Amino acid sequence: MAIGSGGANRVCLSKESLDAGRWQARPTARSSSVLRSERLKWHSVCPQTDTTIDGEAVFADAENYTVRTATTRTFRGDTKVTRTTLQAKWLGSDCGDLKPFEPKR
Repeated sequence: MAIGSGGANRVCLSKESLDAGRWQARPTARSSSVLRSERLKWHSVCPQTDTTIDGEAVFADAENYTVRTATTRTFRGDTKVTRTTLQAKWLGSDCGDLKPFEPKR
């Protein structure tokens, strides 16, 4: 990962780093998803951390997509909702000196 100016960052993703099994951080979380044309929606529940995530990825074309998530977490009786939006663009197949991102388990 390389931090860029103006909030733009570069991340190298390899086939191995995109393996779906590597992104499931908590084995106790349950997820369901629906893929319709250019949209992927999902809902994840992790009772262990009292967290739910509702997300949607919209694929504008083969090289551009937007991900929006709403994460709801209750901690010590206080419920917070965090909303994020990520816009991504494929830059090319050669990451140069940038190493592929490895999701932590």
